[in-house]
Amino acid sequence: MNLRSLRLGIPKFCFIALLSASSANAFDWWWSKPSFSPEETKVFEDAKAAAKSGRNDAVRNLGVCYAAGIGVATNFQTATEYYLDACNRGSGTNGDVLARTFLALNYLNGQGTEQDISVGIDLLKTSANLGDVFAQEFLGDIYSSGLPGEKKDLVQAYKWYSCAMLSKDVERFNTERENRVTERFNSIRKQMTEPEICEADGIAKATLWSLYLRPSPYEGVNITMPAKPSAGNPVASDNAVTPSESVSISAADAQSHIGEMETVEGAVSEVKVTAKAVFLDIDGIYPNEALTAVYFGKNREWFTSFRGKKVLVTGIIRQYKSKPEIVVRSRSAITEAR
Repeated sequence: MNLRSLRLGIPKFCFIALLSASSANAFDWWWSKPSFSPEETKVFEDAKAAAKSGRNDAVRNLGVCYAAGIGVATNFQTATEYYLDACNRGSGTNGDVLARTFLALNYLNGQGTEQDISVGIDLLKTSANLGDVFAQEFLGDIYSSGLPGEKKDLVQAYKWYSCAMLSKDVERFNTERENRVTERFNSIRKQMTEPEICEADGIAKATLWSLYLRPSPYEGVNITMPAKPSAGNPVASDNAVTPSESVSISAADAQSHIGEMETVEGAVSEVKVTAKAVFLDIDGIYPNEALTAVYFGKNREWFTSFRGKKVLVTGIIRQYKSKPEIVVRSRSAITEAR
């Protein structure tokens, strides 16, 4: 993702910071230093003009310009001030979820403010619990490797990577980023015991279910927050959830779980690719299948590799023409069963 593609006025996440949890410093960030071309200068001037309207996303975008040096000298302190302003703007408990994520990164990095990993993680949790896929990804990275004051926790890493992969807003990831998250998820899963996977799966499902019931945090700027954060009083919401007793249900049992977020296990009997979607018949061929998994995204031919294999499909089970069905949000929602 490149800040040069930033289009102000559109609630779109565009920044160049890349996290390398495997590096010596888990928060080394590489910032693109664009030259001040006429186009970039115009982006900055447009950002300043839009921010005068007081819109949360416009104020946040001006902070992004200062953080990445788009049309103006890089100034993380000014960027932090704009992010905090965007978080606190709006009536009641409204604020900008992406500004909160950016603010968290500045705290984690000690850029524009004194480094405070605890505050940064709390802010990330708030954004993640509101549905920001990037905050979810970063939390997965943090818990998969650990940080000073925040120990390694594979159950939490599993939870947040799952949320990022299966989010209804996962299309905001490009293919490279989605593949990266999937690889990280598969890596930590191999390190976990079956009881840990069972616990993590239950927590992830409960969190995903609550996120599916929320409106997308990217639709407009007035997003309902649990509380307004400030530099001295970050807000996090990470309530404990009772884990489910089993990791998956059978395809034959899917009919009894309509409207629920579940992981369903079954064999792919047939795969049908059309111009608009790909259909995977689970445990039987249409019209005798126990469950259908449907994917409407790109690269649909990729799913043909599952023909004849036992898989795990995760998503909300709905009823379509009296049959249970899961609309798959991303390729990560289908994995080969052990």
